[in-house]
Amino acid sequence: MNEHLFRLGKLALRINHMRKPKTNDIVKRLLVLPPKRIILKNLLSINPITAFNPAIQMQEGEIKVYTRITTGYYTYSSVIAEFALKLDDIYEGVHDKIEAEVTIIPDSEVDFWGVEDPRITTINGRGFMTYTGRTRWFFEGKVNRTVPIVAERRNGTWNRRFYLKLPPLLDQIVSLNKDAFTQVLDDKILHVFHRPIFENSPPSLWHGTLPLEVLDKEKFREEVIMNNELIMFPADFERNVGWGAPLLKIDDGYIAIAHARGIDEVYRLYSLLLTLEGDRLDITGVSETYIMEPKEIYEKCGDRPNVVFICGAEVIGDKVLISYGAADQFIAFGEIELSELVNSIREIK
Repeated sequence: MNEHLFRLGKLALRINHMRKPKTNDIVKRLLVLPPKRIILKNLLSINPITAFNPAIQMQEGEIKVYTRITTGYYTYSSVIAEFALKLDDIYEGVHDKIEAEVTIIPDSEVDFWGVEDPRITTINGRGFMTYTGRTRWFFEGKVNRTVPIVAERRNGTWNRRFYLKLPPLLDQIVSLNKDAFTQVLDDKILHVFHRPIFENSPPSLWHGTLPLEVLDKEKFREEVIMNNELIMFPADFERNVGWGAPLLKIDDGYIAIAHARGIDEVYRLYSLLLTLEGDRLDITGVSETYIMEPKEIYEKCGDRPNVVFICGAEVIGDKVLISYGAADQFIAFGEIELSELVNSIREIK
């Protein structure tokens, strides 16, 4: 690839010198929900066959859950359903069936074969969801088989606003772009966290930007991610790395909890510290070890064994509540002491 198409993060080549293929699991498991507990009230009151990779958002004292669900295996296309839990439900357990509503379905050529893996952010009081769309060309195309799509919640419904593409030369060779979310960190620009996949290039963490004005355009359209920067490669003991939940603000910067797929095919989580200077966001700290790996039977046994895949995180007091997909089958919640999460990170030197 041409070096002028994107920048390389200042510490991108040094991050993995800090990391070890070990795990210090600091996540307390709280609640797991199997798909049979969920009733899709606006889809013939059926139960999904899988419900996983949930995002969360604190809203008026409740936890709103946005989860990827599937109802069949022929093409494994999925939709996004949402429901609400009380915080006590997560800590004390849910004993009744949960009524969920399907809110985002395949409804355009850029999500024709399914909508996947939502992430939720609030921008200037407005709710936005970024999810992965499997495009009309998912099964037969070579480029842009998936694209990130941004929707906004208005009057109780989610409305697609725009989908994200790479600049022209990169756009001609990207096969997939996944694990994306959008977030405003400094009230100046829209930050885009994404993971494009190119042939003969390991899936890595990327960051780019868009002007805030894109949030106010009405027509559903394409937007091109600008100022792209590759900020983290997989380590030699990993097949790929990907973004997880949106960033958490702390005094020294921002914490990300991201995921990695090891060469042993196990998905694990690790933590990062990101520092913002102007429009440039660099990884300046990383956990030496993974902070979570599959250990419960529902994380090891499911539609895709040995997966913990985070999509949501909320700071509640001195703890971080996380939501994650377990084995591509179940919705799960965990808790991390905020101080322990911060202390897991070491400065990159």
